[in-house]
This record gives sequence, structure tokens and C-alpha cells, in this order.
Amino acid sequence: MRKKASILIYILVITVMALLQTSFFPQFILLRIKPDLVLLFVISIGLLKGYREGIIVGLIGGIITGIVSWNLWGLYILGYCLAGLAAGIVPEKVETDNFLVPLLSSVIGSAGFALILSGVAILLDIYYPTFADLYKIPVFLIWNAIFALPVFFMCKNVIVPPGRELDFDVSPKNKGYTID
Repeated sequence: MRKKASILIYILVITVMALLQTSFFPQFILLRIKPDLVLLFVISIGLLKGYREGIIVGLIGGIITGIVSWNLWGLYILGYCLAGLAAGIVPEKVETDNFLVPLLSSVIGSAGFALILSGVAILLDIYYPTFADLYKIPVFLIWNAIFALPVFFMCKNVIVPPGRELDFDVSPKNKGYTID
């Protein structure tokens, strides 16, 4: 039950974020670059819940972003799943309570995402970035750094609040839902 509710919440939040980044943020773009809220959400969930849930949210995010933005689904699915995987591995190595961890994870994940998308686009002969396009990566990283902490703290305190998760325990001692 909890997993179904979590997936529905993820779908709803990702849809809202994808709509925001395709309809609201283009009004306020800087140098034709806008933040990627769905990528930041995938990285945040990966940091908070681990690599398995990061990959699942990356898959959902890639599908919804592909639908909303009318771009190639496979590129977003690949990039978001890899970002969720990488972010999910981070908590095994460092403590995520420090605010620098989500900030640096988001910036490094955004840089990796941009490089993966550019590399795959070049390999598939879709797009060839020129030297003049190099300014886009730092602007993209700055945008994502600005929105990284608000998205992470929204995920941490609203979407995945500590101590309010429903776990289904089917042990003989306890039948039913328990609140941890």
C-alpha cells in the first residue's frame, strides 16, 4: 500500500515539476537556459531513499518529462536513472544531513546529466554542441545550484518526512500497518 501511495505521490510531484519547468520557468530563463527541477527531485529522492528508489523515480521522471516536453524519452530516462543511481550511492559513503552534500550532489549530478545527454546526442547524430554552446553548462549548473536546496528540503520534510512512513510488517507478532 505504501509503495503504491509513494509512486502516486512521485508521479504527481514530477508532473507538477515538469509542467513548471516547461511552462513557468521559460518566462524567467537566463541566457536561454532553465533549471531542471525533475533532475533535482530525482537526485534528492536518491539521496534520501537510496539507489533503488532513485532509479524508479528517475524512470518515472524520464517518462513524464519526455511526455511533457516532447523530447526523446530515452535520453531523459537514461540520464535520470543514472542520476538516481549515483545519488543513491552517496548516502552509503557520506552523511546527507550536511547541506553541502545535496548541493554538491545536485551540481555534480547536473554536470554528469548534461555530459551524458550531450554525449548520447552526438553518438546518435541528433545534435552537435559547438564551442559557443559551452556557456550553457555553467549557467545550467548555477540554476540547478540555486534550486537544489529548496527541492531537497521539500523532499526531506514534505514528501519523505522522517518518522511518518507506513511500513507493512507481516511478522506473526504484528499484523497490519505500523507507524515508525
